[in-house]
Amino acid sequence: MNLFREGFSAQAFLLCVAAGVWIAFLYDCFRFFRILLHAGRRTVFVMDLCFCLLAATTLFLVALPVSFGRIRFFQLASEGIGALLYAWIPGVFTGKLAKLLAGWIQKLAKVLGEKKRIVSKKLSDGFRRLFVRVFKRKEKKKKIVKS
Repeated sequence: MNLFREGFSAQAFLLCVAAGVWIAFLYDCFRFFRILLHAGRRTVFVMDLCFCLLAATTLFLVALPVSFGRIRFFQLASEGIGALLYAWIPGVFTGKLAKLLAGWIQKLAKVLGEKKRIVSKKLSDGFRRLFVRVFKRKEKKKKIVKS
């Protein structure tokens, strides 16, 4: 199916705009995980590389039905428009929401980590007391037997 047979068509334009919105949404997802993980340089590099591969794949897959795999300027411009539309309208809110959610998730992990540490400390103390009692009884029995 060639959407570009009769020149510039509205379907091809809308498909490219939708692809631009999709690419911007993918970037937003990567940005959320970057914020959540406090990513270092290497992690950011790997994530950027994965994003670029996904964006290039999307660009190629959109170019197939629009113009038999050839990338044209209107496709790039349309995808840029879609990405800007996403960045200006929901992207602003999702960036703030991502920071807020990441903060909540980190606080929750910290609280759960503290509770886990408290529970594990109580369990380890209980097991230590149990083993101390068991070994002391064995030592007392050995002393009695030796006398």
